[in-house]
Amino acid sequence: MKICVIGFGTYGTYLTKRLIEKFGDKVQITAIEIGNEKTQNEAEIGIGSESENASAAKRGRYFGLGGTSARWGGQVLFFDERDNPKNNADWNFIVDVNKKYRQTVLENLLGKSTQINSLFDTDTDVKTGIWLKYSKRNVLKLLDKNILKSVEVIQKQRVTDFKFNNSKIEAVVCQNTEGVTQTTEADVFYLTAGAIESCRLLLDIQNKHNLNLSSDLGKNYGDHLSVELFKVKNHVPNIAGKDFLPRIINGNLKTTRLIAAAKNGNMGFVHPIFNKDVQVFSSIKKMLFGQQKMDFTFKDILIGFEFLVRFGFDILIRKKMYVHRNNWSIQLDIEQSFPNPNTISLSPRNDKFGQKTARLNWSIQDNDREAIEDIKEQIRRWLEENNVDFSTVFGQNTEGSKIEDVYHPVGFMRLGEDENAVLNFENRVNGIKNLYHFSTAMFPSAKSINPTGAGFCFIENHLVLLEKLLKMAQNEQNTEGVYL
Repeated sequence: MKICVIGFGTYGTYLTKRLIEKFGDKVQITAIEIGNEKTQNEAEIGIGSESENASAAKRGRYFGLGGTSARWGGQVLFFDERDNPKNNADWNFIVDVNKKYRQTVLENLLGKSTQINSLFDTDTDVKTGIWLKYSKRNVLKLLDKNILKSVEVIQKQRVTDFKFNNSKIEAVVCQNTEGVTQTTEADVFYLTAGAIESCRLLLDIQNKHNLNLSSDLGKNYGDHLSVELFKVKNHVPNIAGKDFLPRIINGNLKTTRLIAAAKNGNMGFVHPIFNKDVQVFSSIKKMLFGQQKMDFTFKDILIGFEFLVRFGFDILIRKKMYVHRNNWSIQLDIEQSFPNPNTISLSPRNDKFGQKTARLNWSIQDNDREAIEDIKEQIRRWLEENNVDFSTVFGQNTEGSKIEDVYHPVGFMRLGEDENAVLNFENRVNGIKNLYHFSTAMFPSAKSINPTGAGFCFIENHLVLLEKLLKMAQNEQNTEGVYL
């Protein structure tokens, strides 16, 4: 069976790894990537976007082999029942898939020797995640040389169109920056070009080919609103038995957060931000995540010398992060309401490939503000009840600011059983027989997690279903029409 993976970034590389491991030489995979080994943002790669308020496209997405995972830091978490307090049917399915495959995903990302059970929570309001070790945050590094040898990776090419036979794709058309095109044929296609670019591409082909894919395509665009609430004074990061201090597990960083829920139903998470005001620490962190070049001086190093020694000792010897008791704050990341009026659409402006750019029509609504104020007061009372001294940081002038590089675009390519859903529960694009999509956009909301790892669970779920179909097709000696 011939497979074409459109976008060899975070989801494309994980998907390819698992396809090869599960099916071996039964599949022939061609991966098309707009970039190469160098990780680039949208301006550098030549894909533009427009938005008056949203910075997710310009600051939160990257292109190249491994994609955004090369910069994201690799925070892995999963949805569970606490993300579905209203017992919504679609969310029941999302939670079930996460619970079924989360251990498989963690073993693929961390190795089977990692203490995986310690990542599954028992506390009712605490959720545990893990940052992949720095050397492994680019998911491409999960693919060994033998896997890469078996995949044809076409670099520096952008998919610009599809060739259809009724509702089935027969080939994709690619183009480089010089305008030279080439065609790739396949039996099954996977759209893994990132949430925003995948949506833009579907909107474009819907217009070009007069397709009726879904009434919700591009609608209900949500993200986590990230705001710093309080700065803690003279207190270790352990409150009421909730230990927020990150620990080292086999080189990975285990983290803790509190699940937060507002009266209007919006959910999110409350977590600490450590050492933000230590200049040398914050600069090194930004350098490691590729956000800026070195901007600290020798004087900054001298001032921060004691901190660096303590930090290094705790990381290397005590296997935990060093945090100054007067240098951490509490941040809230909260989902936007679903449904919402935010959309992703096509702009009339073309990029350097001659393609329509994405237009992000995004804003913060009154119910989002209400949820922030509600949870802020909940956390204020919690700190006061536990005799924690603090000062308030959040105000209307900081509304919607992102003090950390946190971008979780969701909602506008959601999966579901209703006729308005963009994807069905097998991740097939409704209206196209052999096109599947994986990105954070398939979730109606991000709830209390960074949703990338949760999306990997859906790749695992899809591959189990694909394996059954392949066996059926082989028994009939016919792989044509292998789709869910």
